[in-house]
Amino acid sequence: MTGRQRVLDELPFRYERPLARGEGHTLTRLKWLAIVAPLAFLALLQYLLHSVLWHLHDFPGVLIVFALVALGIAVFSFGVFRVITRLERRILERNQELAALLAVGRAATSSLAFPEMFEKALAAILDVTPAEAAEIWLAAPDGELTLEQRRGPPAEELGGALELRLDLRHRNETVGALVVVTRDPEALAGGRERRLLEGIGEQLAAAIENSRLHERVLDSAVVEERERIGRELHDGLAQVLAYITTQTLAVKKLLASGRLDEAREQLGKMEQAARSVYADLREAILGLRASAVAQGDLVSGLRSFLTDYGDMAGVALRLEVDDAAEALSLPVSTEVQLMRVIQEALANVRKHAEATQATVRFAVPDGELVVEVADDGRGFVLDRAVRTGWPRFGLQTMRERTEALGGEFELMSSPGRGTTVAMRIPLGKLVEAAR
Repeated sequence: MTGRQRVLDELPFRYERPLARGEGHTLTRLKWLAIVAPLAFLALLQYLLHSVLWHLHDFPGVLIVFALVALGIAVFSFGVFRVITRLERRILERNQELAALLAVGRAATSSLAFPEMFEKALAAILDVTPAEAAEIWLAAPDGELTLEQRRGPPAEELGGALELRLDLRHRNETVGALVVVTRDPEALAGGRERRLLEGIGEQLAAAIENSRLHERVLDSAVVEERERIGRELHDGLAQVLAYITTQTLAVKKLLASGRLDEAREQLGKMEQAARSVYADLREAILGLRASAVAQGDLVSGLRSFLTDYGDMAGVALRLEVDDAAEALSLPVSTEVQLMRVIQEALANVRKHAEATQATVRFAVPDGELVVEVADDGRGFVLDRAVRTGWPRFGLQTMRERTEALGGEFELMSSPGRGTTVAMRIPLGKLVEAAR
């Protein structure tokens, strides 16, 4: 930021009345003027013709009366059209302001990427204001401003140009600055330009904060994902490797003592453990890939995941989605939570259900999102879930993720009839969870 710049609030400021109020008053006055003025003119003319101008009743005096009437009509018409022209110009200016604000608003909501958002905002500023260049600066955590994007030539190339600055503030915190460059210090001091720049500034500040919040959410999701992967590696891979290490020593002793049958039995168990951890690792890799693909398109990502997961697990998987669920737009954070619950349920199908097929269903009945994972496996008695192999930690995690979205988690099963995991989440709760 250079010494040439001045804070916008310090400039001479001629604030005009809001257009809506001024326009309403002007139109009201114009309406009454259009009624009263002709009547008053005709009444005055009639009075004059019957008093001091009585001699104009005859020709050629009537021509003078006609000329007076024409002059009055012309003066009145020019006055009315002058007011209408001024109102039309102000309305066009306001339309330009609204179009600029709309363009910035669309840019702010259509993309979280700064370059695209800032480019449209700066273009709108240059289109509807006398500014010759504009810049957006972003504030670092220590408050230092750095140039993020510029449109138009630098102030140094404009020769004697003045940089005018408007701080971008969100909830009393400065997130950046909008700088416009002009050769005329008075050009951007009017009420119209001030309103426009402040409106664009408010939208930019909110969009910047929203983008940064999105980055923090993604960072938090990355940390959470790392912790989840760490737990899975500790609970799966690390324990199996420790088991294999111990069993390797045991097998060596068995071979040394000539107990070959027992050694073969232990090697079989080690092979089974290795296959199990290999399947867990493939499952984790598929889950990570699916989460990356599914962001912004859960159904498409889930279809791809089910195809790969079914081949890996040896289970026929099917996806059923009704039209309302297909059209539903969910926040990325919500999609991640749903995907995690579905992946955990399918992991239990692979490890414990002994199923040949499973179905994932999405439906939106009665204003709520229903997600189900149902298999045709052996099932179990619900109060014996842990004893039949279903992990208590996995069930608790699925329940907590569902409740975090404002929904209800339900587990349904009976011996020989398979198992169904269901999530029921009111659509209104999904909106609240996104906030």
